[in-house]
Amino acid sequence: DYEDISNSAEIEQEIEQENDDCNTESAGEPTECENEVGAQAQEAAIQIANSGVVGATYEDVSNSAEIEQEIEQENEDCTDAGCFNFVGAQAQLSEIAIINEGTSAGASYEDITNSARVEQEIEQQNKDCENAGCFNEVGAQAQEAAIAIANVGGSSNSEASYEDVENSAKIEQEIEQANECEEALCANEIGVQEQLAGITII
Repeated sequence: DYEDISNSAEIEQEIEQENDDCNTESAGEPTECENEVGAQAQEAAIQIANSGVVGATYEDVSNSAEIEQEIEQENEDCTDAGCFNFVGAQAQLSEIAIINEGTSAGASYEDITNSARVEQEIEQQNKDCENAGCFNEVGAQAQEAAIAIANVGGSSNSEASYEDVENSAKIEQEIEQANECEEALCANEIGVQEQLAGITII
């Protein structure tokens, strides 16, 4: 039997880039503040499995899995400066599987929580830009993600019992670009954003 079980798994890939106080240099030459990521690639898989014998019971079991890929770029206090945030490509291939399986008939599931999340995010910001050129650019963002959550009672799962079982699955792909500009030239550009996602809950 399985009681008061907590399984948690997290895979995270993150890049943070920041330039502060981007102002004209003492010699009078304009300052250029650049954050650049050529490519960020992530291939990740998480599997959580609670597999029991004939008639196994599961009570108060919590399964949590998260895969995250993130890029944050920021230029702050840009005065008489050129501020650039650039991401060439961000690619993610992720898979999460959560399985609660009694190997035969008679499996029992009570107070089970299954939570799975896949997230891919790019944040670009130019803040407090005055008399400046501020640019955010993403060449390509691609995500292929799959989540499978299964509560099965073996070959004869019609005889399995389920009570207070909660399943949650989320796949998210996001790009945020922001410029706070005063007397400035500001531009945001995204070349391609592509997502292939699938969620299966049984």
